[in-house]
Amino acid sequence: MFGAAEDPEFEQHIDEGPYVALGDTVPDRYKYDSRVRYVRWPVPQSYLEHEIVEAIGFGALYQPGLRLYQGTSSLVGRLRGISGPQAQKKTILQTAGVAAIAVGAAFALGALRGSREAIRR
Repeated sequence: MFGAAEDPEFEQHIDEGPYVALGDTVPDRYKYDSRVRYVRWPVPQSYLEHEIVEAIGFGALYQPGLRLYQGTSSLVGRLRGISGPQAQKKTILQTAGVAAIAVGAAFALGALRGSREAIRR
């Protein structure tokens, strides 16, 4: 809900999932209900996004997902914006190297866990 509005189906909407009320003009009925996530206005957009993501239950995934999105956007930008095949090849090789290290680390951790379990037996 946004602003000085009334929600005639408030109870039904509360049962459907998180309820977010935005703005100082939201009626007190919604502001002070413990089931409502109230966000004062004005707020920076990034804070607003964070509050909404938290309210719908994706808070733990938001930051890692945002970093992944930013990283892939940066890579795509570098690949598109880099002039010359040499620079593009270098960027691709760097990315592949980082990916290979990440995959190798995952396998090494799996093998380490497996060897610890074998020792315990």
